[in-house]
Amino acid sequence: MNPETPEADAAEQARQAEEVPDEEEPEEIEVPLDADPADLADQHRPVPVDDSYDHD
Repeated sequence: MNPETPEADAAEQARQAEEVPDEEEPEEIEVPLDADPADLADQHRPVPVDDSYDHD
């Protein structure tokens, strides 16, 4: 980002955001047959919501 041209930087970022395709469905992942179920469960833990976080 160039501090001298914030408008151009904002326009470029908006253009880049439009180019990113939205993923509608997650890809199916093949699980190895020798995978430990406990390891797989750790990979899909939900992220806790922190209500004290200020989003502004």
